[in-house]
Amino acid sequence: MYRWAVERGMPGEEAGDIRAEVDRIIHNYIDYWAAHAKPWKVVAAEKKLFLKTAGGEHELRATLDLIVEDRDGHWIVEHKSTQHIPSADWRAVDPQTAIQYVVARANKYNVAGIIFNYLLTDEPGRPRVKKDGGFYANNGKTTTPVF
Repeated sequence: MYRWAVERGMPGEEAGDIRAEVDRIIHNYIDYWAAHAKPWKVVAAEKKLFLKTAGGEHELRATLDLIVEDRDGHWIVEHKSTQHIPSADWRAVDPQTAIQYVVARANKYNVAGIIFNYLLTDEPGRPRVKKDGGFYANNGKTTTPVF
């Protein structure tokens, strides 16, 4: 993508800065999940599911980013890239995942819940250490980079 951007007129320095930012975000993401992974069995990725309405006139369609299974059943993992994680209130009524849940259940997946896997695109704040060795609040971010 760097070469593509430069070939189409983006200044090399600007494209390089974006490339470095993307590299940082992806490496931090991989480092985080390498340390925090749970024992899941991957059932499907980018799974397309369908559900006809009761009258058969309409069809609900859903593409699940990832379906995993553990001892509690199936989990829908919804990958989202965003600068800010939405509130729990929004996540509870997100129409996309509500439809995914209904369609997955209708397709015989024993869905235990939905996991929002947020990839933060905004650079996290740097941790600051207090004199007593504790940490200051981190600007509301929920992750910090791994160095």
